[in-house]
Amino acid sequence: MDSMDDLEGYRQARSAEFRQHRQPLELDSLVRPFQGALNGDPQARKPLLAAGGGCCCVLLLLLSVGTLTPLQVGLTVNTITRQVNQESIYQGGRHVIMPWNSFIAFPSTQITVSFDGKEGGYGALQTRTKDGLALQIQLAFQYRIMTDRLGKLYSLANLQYEPLFVRNARDVLLKAAADYEAFEYWQSREKIGAEMEVLLDKRLSQTFANCGGLQILIIELPEEFETSIVQTQITEQMQKTKQNDQQARRIEADTEVLKASYTRNVTVTRNGADALWAQTVGVAQAEAQQKLLDVEASAMSQVQKKLKLTGDQMVLYQQFVAYHQLENASFVYGLGNAMLNLPR
Repeated sequence: MDSMDDLEGYRQARSAEFRQHRQPLELDSLVRPFQGALNGDPQARKPLLAAGGGCCCVLLLLLSVGTLTPLQVGLTVNTITRQVNQESIYQGGRHVIMPWNSFIAFPSTQITVSFDGKEGGYGALQTRTKDGLALQIQLAFQYRIMTDRLGKLYSLANLQYEPLFVRNARDVLLKAAADYEAFEYWQSREKIGAEMEVLLDKRLSQTFANCGGLQILIIELPEEFETSIVQTQITEQMQKTKQNDQQARRIEADTEVLKASYTRNVTVTRNGADALWAQTVGVAQAEAQQKLLDVEASAMSQVQKKLKLTGDQMVLYQQFVAYHQLENASFVYGLGNAMLNLPR
C-alpha cells in the first residue's frame, strides 16, 4: 500500500515538473522567429515575408472581385479618379476588376413604365383629340437598355436614364395621341396602340434603348361624347342586326328557290327515266310478240306441210289449238256441227 502511494506521488511530481518546463519552451518557439527577424537575421525573415506576401495576395484578390446579379450588366468606375471605362461591358456574375474599381450596374431585363395615377406611375397623359375633345389616356410601356451601347448611354444620362426615357416617351405619346379623332379610340384602339409603339421605339433608339411593348389601359373622353358614341354604337348594332336578319331571310328564300329547282330537276329526270323505261319495255314486248308470231307462223307452216292440210283445214286446226289453250275448256264431239264450252 505504501509502495502504491509512493508511485502515485512520483507520477504527480513528474507531471508538475513537465508542465513547468513545457510552457517556456512553447513561448520561446513562437517568439524566436520574431526575435531573429528583429535582430536582422535574413533566414528568420524569409518565412515571415512569405506568409505576409501570401496574406496580401489573398486580401488583394478578395478586394479585386466585383459582383453583378444575373439580371444586371455593368461598367467599371475607378473609385480614385472617378473615370468610367465605357469600353468594357460586364454581364452578370463575379469578375476580377482590381480593388480600386467598382461596378455601375444597369438592368438587363425589360422595365415597365406606367403613365397612370397609381403609386409609382408618372400620371395619366392629358391632351386633346384631333377634333378638339379633351382626352386622358393611361398606358404602360416596357423598355430595355441596349447593352452594347451601355457606355454611350452612361455618357448621355449617367444613371438618370429612366427620367430621360420618360421625358421622351411623354413627348412622343402626347403628339401621337393628338393625331387621332375621338371615335377612332373606340373603333381602332389596337391599331393606335401598335402605331404608338412603333413611334416610341424609334424615339427610344436614339437614347440607346428599345421599346418592348405598349399597352393602352384606360381612355377617358368627355361624358357627353361617350354617351353619344354609346348610343351610336347601339344604333349601329341594331342596324347590323336588321341587316343580318334580312340577309338571313334572303338566304332562306334563295335556298327555297334552289330547293324547288332541284326538286323540279329531280322530277324531270325521274319522269324522263320512267318514260325511257316504259319505251324500252314496250319495244321489248313488241319485239317479243313479233318473234312469237314469227315462231307460230313457222310452226303452222311446218304442220301444214307435214299434215298436207288445205287452207280451210289449216284455219280449223288453228281454231282447235286456240280452244285447247283456253283454261277450263271442254270439246264435245258427235253432236253434228254443235260446239259447246261446258264448265267442269
